[in-house]
Amino acid sequence: MINTDSIITQYIRSFWKFQEAAQEWDIAERTVRKYCEQGKIEGAIHAGSLWVIPMDAVCPNNADKSTTLKSLANKVAYQKSMNNHFGIYEYLQVNLAYSSSCMASNRLTREQVPEIYRTGKVSVAFEPNPVSATKKKPST
Repeated sequence: MINTDSIITQYIRSFWKFQEAAQEWDIAERTVRKYCEQGKIEGAIHAGSLWVIPMDAVCPNNADKSTTLKSLANKVAYQKSMNNHFGIYEYLQVNLAYSSSCMASNRLTREQVPEIYRTGKVSVAFEPNPVSATKKKPST
């Protein structure tokens, strides 16, 4: 005679409650429920008011992130190879340069950094910020 209780128990143990899946995947419980409702988690079962998820299911969130990051990295690399002074590549270059210059106590303004980036020089009308404007005033 087949012991159906042990078969059912083994089957049940091969699933997570949505809370366990959220903890395992390090995402919010509400996100797991949303993925289940949208059918993005293969094999998820709605049992009453509870969603159960197969332990071998893949988190849809992870696939989205890796694809997006690869796409973004490809865009940046393409813009760099084309010497493109517009778009994401320029945004990263200008903002990283400006942040670095601020940390190095450089007195370039935010508007001067893109000019240096595009032309390689600052215009004749270059007027750095006065030193007094760059130093923090002591709080009283």
